[in-house]
Amino acid sequence: GSKKKNKQRLKWTCRAHGLKTMNPEDPKCNDLRLIHHSFLLDRQNEASDFLSHLAPENSPVPQLIILDPLDSFFVGDENSVKDTKAFRHNVDKIIEATNSTFLVVHHAAKNSGDDRNQKRILLRGSTAWFGWADTVIRVDKSEDNLVLTLEKQRNGPSGFTFELKPILCSKN
Repeated sequence: GSKKKNKQRLKWTCRAHGLKTMNPEDPKCNDLRLIHHSFLLDRQNEASDFLSHLAPENSPVPQLIILDPLDSFFVGDENSVKDTKAFRHNVDKIIEATNSTFLVVHHAAKNSGDDRNQKRILLRGSTAWFGWADTVIRVDKSEDNLVLTLEKQRNGPSGFTFELKPILCSKN
C-alpha cells in the first residue's frame, strides 16, 4: 500500500491492541521499520541497497522482514528457475548477514477444481520457490474463518491445519 495507508494501518493496529503508536520513521523506533521503496531483490545492487536500508547506522537489524507480495520485489520470470535463483541467492545473503527471518507472501496458482486437496503445494511460478522455503503455510477462507495449513516444514512434520475464528471484543 501507499506510505499514508501503511501509516494508518499501523496506527489502527496499535490502537486496537492498546499499544502506544510508534513512528517507524523515527530512528529511535527499534520495534518496527517500514520501507516504502520496493527493492528488486533479484538485482544484486538493489539487494545491497535494501540491506543498507534495513540497518541504518546505530540501529538494530529487524528480526522479521516481511515481503508482501513477492512479485513487488522480483522483476524476473517467476516461472524460471534461473530467474528466481538470483532472488533466492540475494535473500539468502541478507539472511546470513542479518540473522533475520524472512516472511515472503506469495500467491497460489489458479486452480479450477473445488477440492482443497488439489491446492496443495501449488505456488505460482517455479517449483524452486517451494524447494527454497523452510516453511510454507497455505491460507484459505472457510466461510467466516481462515484455515492455515502447514504445507512444508523443513526438518519437521507438515500437514497440520489450524482454523482461526474471529472473535469480536468489546471494550464495554
